[in-house]
Amino acid sequence: NESNLGTFLQPQFNAHGRIVSPANYAKLAAAGYAGIKAGNARALVAIGDAYVDGALGDSQRALTYYQQAVTAADALRNNPQAEVRQLAGETLIDAHLGAADAISRAPYQNKPQAVSRWLEQAVKLLQETYAQQPDALADAAFAVGVRATEIATRLEGQLDVRSWADDVRAMSGMRR
Repeated sequence: NESNLGTFLQPQFNAHGRIVSPANYAKLAAAGYAGIKAGNARALVAIGDAYVDGALGDSQRALTYYQQAVTAADALRNNPQAEVRQLAGETLIDAHLGAADAISRAPYQNKPQAVSRWLEQAVKLLQETYAQQPDALADAAFAVGVRATEIATRLEGQLDVRSWADDVRAMSGMRR
């Protein structure tokens, strides 16, 4: 609303009587902008999902949206707001899994190698995103493992899953 009014933004002044509301408002606006940008990256993943899974059935267009999501979310990985960094990491994981899925469904050259690279990067991002959250890591790793396995089965044995499957299994707490 109106940052110049104490009703809407506190504090207006610091202990020395200096006005601080403009600086506080600028921080609030910057965090909101970063959140909107992070949300935009999530929207790009959702659009990619609609193209790869839905009636639209266009893996190439889906891959384009996933790549755009990676670019948008990657720009937020060093944001000062922990929530924004977390959302960016989760978005990157989903975008990498989506890209692997899109590639697995289309006639690409070197498909197994490309899918493997996207999955390996998703697992690396999983480790980075949840490094400080061991409880959340297990659930996220299980979800990533399920999706990655689904993608791998589409390649009918052409994909060497050892590069990421053992890491996912360990992170999720699953035993062999």
